[in-house]
Amino acid sequence: MKRVVFLLIAMFFCFGLIQNFSRAYAQTPTLALKDSIPLAEKAISKEKLDVSSHFLYSITLSGSGKGNYWYYTYRPKTPSAGDTIYIKVYMDGEVEIVSGPRWGTRRMR
Repeated sequence: MKRVVFLLIAMFFCFGLIQNFSRAYAQTPTLALKDSIPLAEKAISKEKLDVSSHFLYSITLSGSGKGNYWYYTYRPKTPSAGDTIYIKVYMDGEVEIVSGPRWGTRRMR
């Protein structure tokens, strides 16, 4: 009886690992990071965002119900420099700029 319970627990554990691996594989980006950089820069320029008082803090691969995207985070160099700026570059090339209350959300292609 203990063996049966142990085997069932082991099977559920292995099934969970397989699901996690398949999720990680499903997140493989279809838009290369290097190809997303000009799209993010174009959006910054188009919206006339002054990022001179910010620095690129991170770029991560993330996802939502809308799909996977490269998530750029620009942090202010000093606290008085303004809000953190977030930019989402989706795999289809759509770009969203999301920031603090001063900016709201802007979408563009």
